[in-house]
Amino acid sequence: MDFSSALPTFVVTLREGVEAALVVGIVLAYLKKANQSQLNFWVLGGVVAGIAGSCLIGLGFTWFIQGLATSTPKYAPVIESLFKGIVSVMAIALLTWMLVWMTQQARQLKGQVEGELGTVLQQDRRAGWGVFGLVGVAVLREGFETVLFLMANLQQGAVPVLGAIAGLLGAAGIGVLLFKWGVQSTFAPFSR
Repeated sequence: MDFSSALPTFVVTLREGVEAALVVGIVLAYLKKANQSQLNFWVLGGVVAGIAGSCLIGLGFTWFIQGLATSTPKYAPVIESLFKGIVSVMAIALLTWMLVWMTQQARQLKGQVEGELGTVLQQDRRAGWGVFGLVGVAVLREGFETVLFLMANLQQGAVPVLGAIAGLLGAAGIGVLLFKWGVQSTFAPFSR
């Protein structure tokens, strides 16, 4: 069994998962510092909702490709190749934009997340929904990027899927380490 097709999916899911884990870790650390740990359930709910939304986007893309293929069987290979090409161009554009954005915004990420949380926590009864929305959108954004990057790879069989699952598990482990052991994220590599 050739595991080389698992490496790209592993790297993509690890990278995107760590980005989401950073936001979740910042939120959890802030809630702990603000003595608002009762809102951790809302963080978990936001993570689950973001993952579910990402899965729905992936299923939607898959159904769209399959629908086009079955409606026009004569042109199915051309349509599928064209769609994969468009998704690949979108993924490249998104990755380029994210690299530029991270270079410009990384220093301020923790402050922005904490600032938004501070505003949300002042809403008393709606604080849970605010935390849920903040985390859900962050996870959904990373999940959407992952769907774009992996669309073609995951259709190649079980090995790329195993790579993607391993990457997500690795990202979850890194996220737990960041929160549990208090690793400080200075984003120094992005600030140059």
